[in-house]
Amino acid sequence: MAPAAMPSETALADIPKTTKTVLDPASEPSGNPPAAQPQITRPTTPSKPEEAAFAGAERLTDGSLKVQAIVFAPAAEERMAVVNNTIVREGSAIQNYTIVGIGEENIFVREGQGRLLKVPFGKP
Repeated sequence: MAPAAMPSETALADIPKTTKTVLDPASEPSGNPPAAQPQITRPTTPSKPEEAAFAGAERLTDGSLKVQAIVFAPAAEERMAVVNNTIVREGSAIQNYTIVGIGEENIFVREGQGRLLKVPFGKP
């Protein structure tokens, strides 16, 4: 199996870096003020930007689709899910639905030519 591709340096450079100062009382002997220690935090990115395009989706509640697994990747062509024991990708059709998006915790389907629906992972 080939190792997973690493994001390009340009993509990593576009992610904002954040730091914060944390006071650690255990870092200095008692009686002295605590030393400020820089702590690197995770890069901050918008919350689930891949799902922003589907913000108006209604939740599918009839139980006809069950999302059993999601493989999420930054590139849409690498995403897949297991729905009703079938491996699907964006653009796949299952029953009367077309998979239009795969997020980290949901898949998004279009019912025929109509409604946009959200199906959460692990919930009918």
